[in-house]
Amino acid sequence: MIGVNRRIHRIVIELVSPMHVGGGAQDLVYDSPVVRNAFGQWTLPGSSLAGVLRSIVTRSEGEKNANASFGSIDRDLGDASSILVSDGELIDLDGGSALRKTMAGKPVALPTDLRVIEDHVRIEDDLSDAPGTAAEGGKYDLEVVPAGVRFAVEIECHDAAGNSENRDRLASALGQILAGQAPLGGHGGCGLGVVRAASHSWRDFDLSQRNDLADFARIGDDPTGRLPGATDDSPPTAPHRFEATGLSGSFSLRFETSGPILMGGAQGPLDTEAGADLVVNRQPVLDWEHQRFVDRPVVPGSGIRGVIRSRVVHALVASGRTHEEIETVIENIFGSVSRGDGRRGRIRVEGAILAETAGTVLQHVGIDRLTGGSLRSALFSEAPIWADGLAIDVKIHLDGLPPEYLSLLAQAVWDIHDGIAPLGGGTRRGNGQIRIGSNPDGLHGLAITVDLQLDGTPLDDARRLDLEKHVLNVRLEEVGSA
Repeated sequence: MIGVNRRIHRIVIELVSPMHVGGGAQDLVYDSPVVRNAFGQWTLPGSSLAGVLRSIVTRSEGEKNANASFGSIDRDLGDASSILVSDGELIDLDGGSALRKTMAGKPVALPTDLRVIEDHVRIEDDLSDAPGTAAEGGKYDLEVVPAGVRFAVEIECHDAAGNSENRDRLASALGQILAGQAPLGGHGGCGLGVVRAASHSWRDFDLSQRNDLADFARIGDDPTGRLPGATDDSPPTAPHRFEATGLSGSFSLRFETSGPILMGGAQGPLDTEAGADLVVNRQPVLDWEHQRFVDRPVVPGSGIRGVIRSRVVHALVASGRTHEEIETVIENIFGSVSRGDGRRGRIRVEGAILAETAGTVLQHVGIDRLTGGSLRSALFSEAPIWADGLAIDVKIHLDGLPPEYLSLLAQAVWDIHDGIAPLGGGTRRGNGQIRIGSNPDGLHGLAITVDLQLDGTPLDDARRLDLEKHVLNVRLEEVGSA
């Protein structure tokens, strides 16, 4: 399209999972608060979104092409970015910008003063001391923006006349983010920051043409406003190919509860009454149909990822590998920040927001292990969810995983299914037993869906069958008859 030199996207981004973009201010209550604007409203910094876009382009097309689109700094020299990303403005329940309403003195209906916390636990890295278990003092609180919250973002892309490279790169990278393949913010490996487009419009402007120039001049600065003559959909792009060597893509699992489950957390911000001492992690989710927050029990991706990591470590230790060999495999799969250069993980686990289910309060007492009697002042209560067959939908993303490690992940998943590795807290009291469900349309009748590529190429039938043997392991007949 000769002469086109501006493309503007206006996107309403909706959080599929909670998001954590850390704020710089110190907080005396929470370990890691989220960033907010001057009015205390959640915000999505344009620098965070631009950073993810640039990272995708760098990994797929190299640093030279990323610099060409997003600019570079080389001492006193540098090039400006051709892609400009605005800060994401929080959307109020009526679809307007909460920031602009506040600045105009109008009330905001969305209760942005909610403090939503996810409990996380760091895993012991020392493989010689309780490998795969929780680290001493490893619990920390992570504030998140709730799932369902929306932000309005404007992205402007410049191209020289007759050139579409920047627009094509942006469309491809943006498509990956909006498809959930590249999370926003921190702790993406634990399933945070997955987003989708609630709406997406765009238009190309040829500023050498009078009509386009006039329309361009009429564009307001409110990202929730309508672009004149815009197309209401994402621009077409080629199907994404993962550039990393190894296995990339995802597989989805539907687990079902078998008895009580207690993924521990703080009392939910919508709670109005005091609960038990130990409660299920609950978070508000923005329900746009009814225009209100609803409280839902949550199984964080960090909890599932931690169990998988623990079982992989256990399998490696049982195989007789050396400490150095085990450390290398763990870093290759799960990443590491313990060394100066760090290493990006090859697995990302999305957690699950469960159907509304009340907890069942149970009373317990601590036992003196020496006498077998009850401990004084050791009475406590817990409120696990006790609902057989409750669905826990989990999605595991792979990003360049060496194929030889797939059997380790499959073994860990089957350990969860078999009850060897129960999920959550109170497992010695019978909590956390879950199994892979059934699905006639899934892999061999199980609730497993696989969508993977090898070295950037979709698997052919032969490799897919080989992959299924790894995923299903040797227990298919046993599971199918259970």
